[in-house]
Amino acid sequence: MDNEVNLMALGEHTKCFPDADDVIVGKVATGIGSGFIGNGELHRGAMGAAGDLGHIAAPDAGDVPCRCGNTGCLEAVTSGSAIAAALRAKGIDAHTSADVVALVRVGNLEAGQLV
Repeated sequence: MDNEVNLMALGEHTKCFPDADDVIVGKVATGIGSGFIGNGELHRGAMGAAGDLGHIAAPDAGDVPCRCGNTGCLEAVTSGSAIAAALRAKGIDAHTSADVVALVRVGNLEAGQLV
């Protein structure tokens, strides 16, 4: 058991870049995270949060509430659910990251601009 993005980093390193000493894999969906491989080893950091980028303060995020209880987190303004909420505020039916991706794929201008 591990964080999904850590497993993604391990998979990319093993299957796609086995000779690379350093690999970073990023993931944006409901949350925002990354997996770090340095010197051939996965780095989890203290308390396993090395790649948890979603809960760092985002420039100009202000007091936008985040699901973690803080305000102004990167995830609160740039995650798939945050983009879906912004689209709903414009009258576009989007509730999930998958909805956002589907809208971008069919050429929805507002979704593409927000992404």
